[in-house]
Amino acid sequence: MAKKGAKQKNIVPIQSVVKSNEIDYDKLADAIVRANHTIEAEKRERAEKEIEEWRKTIGVRDYPHRPIRQALNNTASVFRMMFIKRDKATTSKATYSLIRVYAEWSFSAVKWLLYIISAILVLYGVNTAIHSDWMRMATHLVYALLTFVMARLFRIAGFEVSNMRDRSEVLAISSTIAAIAALMVAIVTLVVEVLIK
Repeated sequence: MAKKGAKQKNIVPIQSVVKSNEIDYDKLADAIVRANHTIEAEKRERAEKEIEEWRKTIGVRDYPHRPIRQALNNTASVFRMMFIKRDKATTSKATYSLIRVYAEWSFSAVKWLLYIISAILVLYGVNTAIHSDWMRMATHLVYALLTFVMARLFRIAGFEVSNMRDRSEVLAISSTIAAIAALMVAIVTLVVEVLIK
């Protein structure tokens, strides 16, 4: 019992520690905004520094008034990039670019697949209209329109990925794409196994 009483004596009332009327919320909000601006500026500086370091590593130089020399330098830079040494690859620019290209190409592949499905549905709808099955034709045309709209959304998603600069967003999107692709392969494998048996 003595221990329980000792613990109760050490408790400090919360009102004596925090006095809400002393907090200046305007200053607090100002400090948060300044901290966010500082974080964003540091991210931009880090990204610019990484790009500059990558350009220096593969030997990219700008020749604004000499287009032939610029083309030769770009060609030489591509060859330097193909044969870069391990100790020179200090940034993750190439890895990030590959992941972003993977996400863009995935969205582009789905977009073109949906375009093809939409065209097939339109052709099938026209074919059923020839045979005077108007209800089926309307159903196929509605599905074709929905597929076309989905294809356009995947097109926009591809644009968004190509414009993203935040690595965590691009990594999250590419991880999601890989998971969905693995799930689709597993479902197709399961369906094929069931159909074969």
